Amino acid sequence: MYRSARIVLNVNDSSAFYNMMIFINFWVLSPSGNLKVFVDW
Repeated sequence: MYRSARIVLNVNDSSAFYNMMIFINFWVLSPSGNLKVFVDW
């Protein structure tokens, strides 16, 4: 999860924080299997 968070932070855009929140919410609500799909996206 931390590596994926770094990828989001590396975007360094105004929407990076918003995307990170979506990533956290998606990670909490979805199993690890779906997490890989989100990261690949």
